[in-house]
Amino acid sequence: MRIGFDARCLEEEKISGVGEYSLEILKNLLEADKKNTYEIFSNSWKQIGNRHIEQLKKNPNARFNRFSVPNKILNFCFWYFRWPKIDKMIGGADVFFAPNINFLATSGGCNLVTTFHDLSFERYPGLFAWKTRLWHRYFVNPRRIARDSVKIIAVSESTKKDLEEIYQISPEKILAVPHGLCQDFKQLDA
Repeated sequence: MRIGFDARCLEEEKISGVGEYSLEILKNLLEADKKNTYEIFSNSWKQIGNRHIEQLKKNPNARFNRFSVPNKILNFCFWYFRWPKIDKMIGGADVFFAPNINFLATSGGCNLVTTFHDLSFERYPGLFAWKTRLWHRYFVNPRRIARDSVKIIAVSESTKKDLEEIYQISPEKILAVPHGLCQDFKQLDA
C-alpha cells in the first residue's frame, strides 16, 4: 500500500506541537512498518535543511516528495480550485494522512485520514482573533475536511465528542487516540 503523509509542518525553523506529533508518528511508522511505502509530501519556498527530515530520508520505505511552491499560491489553489490533488503530486497514494487540518485536496480514489487536535475555535470563538476565526471557517474549512475524511483521529474523547456534536460526524468514523510520549522522556530519580 502507498501511504501519503503531509509533512509540511516539518518545514518550519522551529517545529510546533503539531510538528512534534507528526515527526514522532512518522518516525515510529517507518520503524514499525516495513511493508508499506510512505510518500512524504513537503512544501516550502525556502530550503531550511531540517535535520529531522534528513534523518527520515535514510529509511528505505520512505520517499520524500519536496516541492518549492510558495505556500500562499499552493494553499489558494487547494482552497479555491481543489487542485492540484496532493496524492497525485506525490505519485499516487491509497491513503493520505494529514496530521492536522490544513489546505489540501485529494482525488476520489485516495482515502483521507485526518487528525483533529481540538475544536476550540468552534467551542470558544470569542477567544480567537477575527482573522483566526475567518481562517478556520472560510478558508481551511475543517467541517469539510472532517466530512471528506474516511477516518478521523481525535486526540481526546473531548475532541471526538466535539466532532460528533458540532460537525455531526458519525462516532464510527472517529478514533480517539491520545498523544503518546516520545522515547526522549524518562522518569527522573527524585
